[in-house]
Amino acid sequence: LVFRCCRAEKITWMEVTLINTLPVSDCPQVRCTEVYIAQQPGELSIQLGDTINVIQKTTDGFLEGRRLVDGERGWFPDYCAVQVTNEYIQRKHLRQRYHVLQTANRILNRRHTLSRNRVGKPWCKPTGG
Repeated sequence: LVFRCCRAEKITWMEVTLINTLPVSDCPQVRCTEVYIAQQPGELSIQLGDTINVIQKTTDGFLEGRRLVDGERGWFPDYCAVQVTNEYIQRKHLRQRYHVLQTANRILNRRHTLSRNRVGKPWCKPTGG
């Protein structure tokens, strides 16, 4: 039913059929065991080995999650992933995500600083001519 309706109806149906919504700190993690290519807007393409924090579950077998490596969020079928049950591994994944986000933040700050310093400055010196 959800796949045969328009996007707005799909979102409404998914919201109605939610089992739970979890705070980020309590999100279970899953690891992708089968590649899934998003079919519609709002879905998440996942690759083998991707680790995803689950945010919501539906009664029809879909999970909404946020991929740890890049933070992209979307829906995917639950048959494509298995839950990570080892707490040590879960903490390790969260530490890795934290380091990736910190590195990305430093890079963006550096770019922003460089672009601010270049405002009003020519890119190259004019040649005589």
